[in-house]
Amino acid sequence: MNFTNKMIFCVFFFIPLIISNQSRAQGPNTEWYFNPSTEIPWASCHIYFDGGARQKLPFMPLISFKGSPCGTDGYKQNIDFNGPIVFAGNGIVKKGEFDCYNGLDVTGKAVLMCYDFPDSVNTELEKSVSKEERITEALRRNAGAVILFSYDDSAPFEIYRDKNLENVPEIPVITINREGASNILHSSGKDPEAVFSRWQHKGAFRSDLFISKLSIKIQATFDRIETGNFEFMYRKSHISKKDMKKLAAVNERSMDFIVDLFKADNLVWKKSPVVYYRDYDTKIYFLHHWGRGLSADIGTFMVYDGKVPDFPLAVHENTHTLIRMNWGHSSSFMNEGLGKYSEAKASVEDANHKAVAGFLKNGEMLHINEMLPMRIGSHEKTGIAYPAAGSFVDFLISEYSLKQFRNAYELERQHLEEKDVGDTWQTAFGKTLNELEREWLTMLTNRYDIEDIKIKKFLEL
Repeated sequence: MNFTNKMIFCVFFFIPLIISNQSRAQGPNTEWYFNPSTEIPWASCHIYFDGGARQKLPFMPLISFKGSPCGTDGYKQNIDFNGPIVFAGNGIVKKGEFDCYNGLDVTGKAVLMCYDFPDSVNTELEKSVSKEERITEALRRNAGAVILFSYDDSAPFEIYRDKNLENVPEIPVITINREGASNILHSSGKDPEAVFSRWQHKGAFRSDLFISKLSIKIQATFDRIETGNFEFMYRKSHISKKDMKKLAAVNERSMDFIVDLFKADNLVWKKSPVVYYRDYDTKIYFLHHWGRGLSADIGTFMVYDGKVPDFPLAVHENTHTLIRMNWGHSSSFMNEGLGKYSEAKASVEDANHKAVAGFLKNGEMLHINEMLPMRIGSHEKTGIAYPAAGSFVDFLISEYSLKQFRNAYELERQHLEEKDVGDTWQTAFGKTLNELEREWLTMLTNRYDIEDIKIKKFLEL
């Protein structure tokens, strides 16, 4: 099904580090990537000399709001950098006040800088200049790459936070830890502890061209398949073209399902990019996001673990995309509630209701007002909040109307001070949140044979 295209300008709302607290971990910890023994077949970084000696340097790419590593232009090009290293201390230039480059020519070179150094002399200067500004300065000076190191974080996992996609630096930008930076200093005959101590206590460092060099390689050119409603990106070396066509068909089918599910509303769709990763490790590396799926303004990002294409997952993520295009953003509870609602309709229709009934019977359930402020996915009670949000949204749409729910969805994205003007639930449904919660739980009690005493005790808490 091919829907009416409509150009909609959206700011990319990117949420890094969404960690799912399910029983099955959805990807390795960040420390795993920084273990020197970890082998990453699609990426490598080495300190090297032309004589042949080299040392592996654990790193992570800096991720942009394009949903891809800086320097890959949205999965359109590989990274293959080789060149000299320039140490630029904190990477800050303030006209007439401070110049970390000290006249050095960094054209085509890798600029090594720290973005969180505990400089006791230049504390205010350090705070006043963002890492994005420091990267931009290196780019302005025609650097070939940027090596950001963290003094305190042993596993730095950073996002380039400028939401203007035109400002994304399309040169390699990587993050390393202090140990990695020390190894670079060692390779050029420097004493890292002496350098750091002098810098920390006297506010002084010496910018310098090192004798060692750096190599960065990332295989980030993804293959592409276009259908009526999507542009799919994947790597043939990890997902076969045959499997990708199956995934494309599943996504197209999901659009038919979603539009039919929300046919009471006048929805429009524009062709949307979808990136598939072969496993959780690659998704984390290229996106800095835990979990099987992510829907963001820039596109949808999903894991394909080699199993039969997951229709409910496609429905869940594409619901987020379609609703955001038409209704905008809302709270995490409302967003995920819609995703879980659609997912259940595409698989086991009462799955969310049954899960909530189980929580009630076991005394694990949370009140709606406890879940509304949650960032579902990163909160420790995500396992309860996900199906609860789906069940509550199902109740509101089924017992009231999609139109009333949309009103509540749009009201819930307001700032807290704006919410004080008019209560979301009273405005949209003519009832308080407590009244709606009682109705919802009464419905579940009648349907799933839950003891009245359990509901009464829960509502009294």
